Amino acid sequence: MSSTVQPKVRENFLDYIWDKLIMPQAGYSFSKNHTVPYSIVAIQEGVLATKYPSQYWNGAVLSVNSGSTAEDGSTDYSKIAKAVSSMQADGVNITLPSINSSDLGFSPHKTENKILYGLSAIQTINHEIANEIINNRPYVDFRDFYDRIYQKKLIKKGAMVNLIKSGVFDDFDERFDIMKEFITLEYEEKTSLNMQNWARITSLGLSQSNEYISYLATFKSLLDEVKKHKKGIVETFVKPKDSHILLPEMVLGWYMDNVTTEDRMGFEVDIVDEVPVVSLKNLEKFIKKKIEPIKDWLGKASTLQMYNNSCKNEMWNDIALGSYAEWEMKTLCYYHSPHPLLTVDRDRYGFKNFFDMNPIPQKVGRSIPLERIFGTVIDKNKDKNIVTLLTTDGVVTCKYYAGSFENFNKRITRPVGKTGKSEVVEQSWFTRGNYIALVGFRRDDQFIIRSQKRVVGLEHSTMLITNITSDGGIYLKEQRERG
Repeated sequence: MSSTVQPKVRENFLDYIWDKLIMPQAGYSFSKNHTVPYSIVAIQEGVLATKYPSQYWNGAVLSVNSGSTAEDGSTDYSKIAKAVSSMQADGVNITLPSINSSDLGFSPHKTENKILYGLSAIQTINHEIANEIINNRPYVDFRDFYDRIYQKKLIKKGAMVNLIKSGVFDDFDERFDIMKEFITLEYEEKTSLNMQNWARITSLGLSQSNEYISYLATFKSLLDEVKKHKKGIVETFVKPKDSHILLPEMVLGWYMDNVTTEDRMGFEVDIVDEVPVVSLKNLEKFIKKKIEPIKDWLGKASTLQMYNNSCKNEMWNDIALGSYAEWEMKTLCYYHSPHPLLTVDRDRYGFKNFFDMNPIPQKVGRSIPLERIFGTVIDKNKDKNIVTLLTTDGVVTCKYYAGSFENFNKRITRPVGKTGKSEVVEQSWFTRGNYIALVGFRRDDQFIIRSQKRVVGLEHSTMLITNITSDGGIYLKEQRERG
């Protein structure tokens, strides 16, 4: 140390610097075998950022921030939404996944300034399925993919539906048209109809306009079930072959209201405890004669076409309801299409931009002023009582009290009669894709959920947006259903 001492500089001062400032950091200083790799990575990043198109650097940042590089193949949709939203806010073009171009995770497009969404980040598409898709490329059209992947049962129906909704086939055709093609391929069309199809026809709401004849056809179906299971048989005859049965309770009311006394004389043989006993043979003869017009109607080509179209429409309602934006939220947890809430008149409902709020809450008098925000639920964490909301301005983390979180998160059920079973009355309000309006204030990077009683517009901390009108209005549900 003495050789370093310059005139008028005391040796003990240099000792102090060495002992108190330099040596304490030796415990966490990087050795050469640590600093060299970090330096190489820094150089690589610098080359990537300056020598290559911006989509390469942005794609790398997006992959890390979204967690899509997780080794266990897990998908954190909250992370994805935040990372994508941040990139979009910076003007980065993130496009829908492509069946012929996307990798497992986010990847830069080689010739266009955009980033492709990854296949494995699509809902229900794991690494195994994504690799199967990649290994069997290219696909010339949707039917080619359907035949080579789906028909060979390499993916299930739910995964196929989510692929369509996510937009991976958009290079081939419009998404709605692709979904229609899938439903047409999936549905096995009927070539003829008969009375065996009557229960299904009735469930589709296609019964003939003559209500009496339609009910008779349904009546016959019920009696066929009674005959099949031998329920309610009072007496059986061999010659002539016949059975006397008590009318089932499920049809008794309709029978008493609609079948005339004159008609009943042809097949009613007794009454037991005010319930008619009928000759099954004679009743079937009566019904057969009355429903002859139904059989003629079933034989028409127009009826067959209406039946097949109704079955396909029912399948559409089951798997394909919603807009492109709703499909994207369900399968990708982000909107490539415009956010559905962009058309809402924010001023009318007092909705504010979270990112314009003061991150340090300021009291006015004894309380902190509350604000309103709104958006789409993209994730929830019941352990931390947090809901992640995709607003029209970006992703917001919303923090609840434990009790309040549970109230809006629980699924509401109620008992069904005395069966011991229950039915779902209302799903959780924090279901992904739901639109909600929240009241609270900003603290750092979180929106703290609160309410203020007796103040109009602030008395309910959480409201479900049930409908968006064409004039920028919304319908708000303020209370949960009762169980």
